[in-house]
Amino acid sequence: MWTYLLLFLSVISILSIFVYRIVFVIRGKDLIKDDLKNRPDDLAVVIKKKVKLSRKQKEEVNTLYKKGASFLEDGKEDEAIKSFVQALAIDPKHKESMNKLGVLYMHKQMYSAACAVFKELCELEENAVYLSHLGLALYNLQEYERALEAYKKAIMLDYDRSARFVSLCQVYRALNNNRMALISLNKALDLEADNIEYMFLLSEILFEMDQFEEAKDVVRKILFLDPENEEAKRLLRKRRN
Repeated sequence: MWTYLLLFLSVISILSIFVYRIVFVIRGKDLIKDDLKNRPDDLAVVIKKKVKLSRKQKEEVNTLYKKGASFLEDGKEDEAIKSFVQALAIDPKHKESMNKLGVLYMHKQMYSAACAVFKELCELEENAVYLSHLGLALYNLQEYERALEAYKKAIMLDYDRSARFVSLCQVYRALNNNRMALISLNKALDLEADNIEYMFLLSEILFEMDQFEEAKDVVRKILFLDPENEEAKRLLRKRRN
């Protein structure tokens, strides 16, 4: 009799867990929000608590990371991804693995996955490189406002990278804000005054804004720096007609 009673109680326990999981899946985020409201202090501690790894686990993570980096050097991207994912399964906050994985996702044009990785990285550390990668992932997802914020934060942390201002310029162009695009691009040219690629982009924006004389002046400067530049010659001839 006691045996049957214990079996009955066990079945009831398993069913209750099963029902709870179904409810959790259905309610999803709402359930989590309710929990946060009810137990904010307890959950804050759990969320911020860093997973403590044993020495063996740390060594395993390091080995998997190095293995992934080696695969990456050999051009074996799929194998590299597997290694980095395995490392993160042990240590979800291993920044080096996350960064490599995010870059690989970008290279494979898996922008949503890359965005998720770099968003997590930026929450762990406000790093200009991570923010720039996040901005690029968001740009490719056409989430321009969020991309703009990511690039702005990256520039605030590291003001000396001209490429970031160019990226900011491209985001402003996507938002149809050529005035701010010009300001951003001129910042890039302040850092690299003779960058011909930036000058071509500058002339393109100026032509779009119907500032023809200013645009042609930029093209002439390109030809001064590179007299044999056929693209600049073609552009100047085209705009004269």
